[in-house]
Amino acid sequence: MKTLYISIKIIALLFISNYIMAQPCDFTYSEFPVGAAHCAGITLIFSDASVGATDWQWDFGPGAIPQFHSQQNPGIVNFPNCNVNQQVTLIINSGACTHTETVPIYCNPVACFTVSPDSACALTPINFNSNCSQAGAGSSSLSYDWDVCDGSHITSANFTHTYAALGGCFCATLIVTNNHGCTDDTTVVNAVCITNRANNYSQSC
Repeated sequence: MKTLYISIKIIALLFISNYIMAQPCDFTYSEFPVGAAHCAGITLIFSDASVGATDWQWDFGPGAIPQFHSQQNPGIVNFPNCNVNQQVTLIINSGACTHTETVPIYCNPVACFTVSPDSACALTPINFNSNCSQAGAGSSSLSYDWDVCDGSHITSANFTHTYAALGGCFCATLIVTNNHGCTDDTTVVNAVCITNRANNYSQSC
């Protein structure tokens, strides 16, 4: 009878031990503000979703602010640098369970363009070229939004534009967005200067 009791006790201890070791550990996160693209500089809110946890050790990966945390729900964490393989790890109950998840932080694109010629007569075709723009590591495509400061908006990567019978210098702004929703913009104040012949007969137009 004593042997049976000891056997039952051992089985019970093994069951409890296995239960503790098998505790599921998990976490959730959301963007702040809601729906923000996962780009360098994003802020995420982390919450524990583990079962039976009594202590927590968070590691949000290199560059995260903060990188480490020991509260159940650490809340806001900022990721100032891009890393498509950013790893976030949660350890509960002194190592009883470890959960690691990749939280990709995508690089921001770089907006860049050239204008040729940058001075001309009215109605001269002006070439706008954005081939120097970059999508950013981990991204494969860009969309474009141009403002050439005469009321025109263009969404092509490269295009030719004419300034009709207008004199003066015009700015140009390019906003690029990559396929992960990350954006960048650049503005040239006097991107192109147009001479209206009606106001300047001395220039050959």
